[in-house]
Amino acid sequence: MRKNKERTGAMFCHKCGAQAVPGQQFCPQCGTKLVAAEVGAMPLASAQVPSAQVPSAQVASAQSLQSSVLSQISPQSSTPQSPGSGPFVQQAVGSSAAGAQPGAMPNSAPSVAAVATAATAKSSGWNSLDKNTRLVVIAAACVVVLAFCVFFYLRVSHRSFQGAIDSCQSQFDSEHWNLNVNEDPSMFEISDGGKTLTAEITDYNADIATCVFDKLGMPDSVHAKMSKTRALDGTLTDSWGGIKATWMYDGETMSVVLER
Repeated sequence: MRKNKERTGAMFCHKCGAQAVPGQQFCPQCGTKLVAAEVGAMPLASAQVPSAQVPSAQVASAQSLQSSVLSQISPQSSTPQSPGSGPFVQQAVGSSAAGAQPGAMPNSAPSVAAVATAATAKSSGWNSLDKNTRLVVIAAACVVVLAFCVFFYLRVSHRSFQGAIDSCQSQFDSEHWNLNVNEDPSMFEISDGGKTLTAEITDYNADIATCVFDKLGMPDSVHAKMSKTRALDGTLTDSWGGIKATWMYDGETMSVVLER
């Protein structure tokens, strides 16, 4: 009698590694469908011989944990994410912001709704005023503008030659003014369309000339130069504020020419 022993085909589950009885179609541990093949007929690389059997409860727990992790890190869209932009990076950035929920990106820019609300709040300031208050505000603004215009006009008129002469008239008695200005046309003479003023100054009208020069903003240094001018000094010049002064003294009368 030939004693040939048949090789029993030991089967193992390719998923959990549990041993199965030959002929079974499903794993008795995890329920996975088995591949009917003998160990001797299976390639060495595909035969899985576990070193130890894992209890089914631990396998189920590991599978549940794996599914939970995969669901958390799975991308929300099919678009590939660049390095540094994955869900773990977003979660770390979001959780590091003060008061931010884990996994949420920090809100670094104001939303469109916030900007629109701020603009509406600013524009509603004038609209919230009643009619009388608006009239008062408008009247106050008009008064300020009018006062500025008057101030600017007076300043410019005083800077003009004729305006400077007219503003000094009220500072002297009429007899003194008429004798030196009105009755002596050479005292002040305006020419070139108001751009040139010629003055003939003597000891009798020097106070009037000084007043006019002050209205025109003549510096004290120019006043001092004129008062110290001698007949042998000839013609002297100086300037200030867009006005050029030329003068000479003949021993009795000082002739001054101011030009813009």
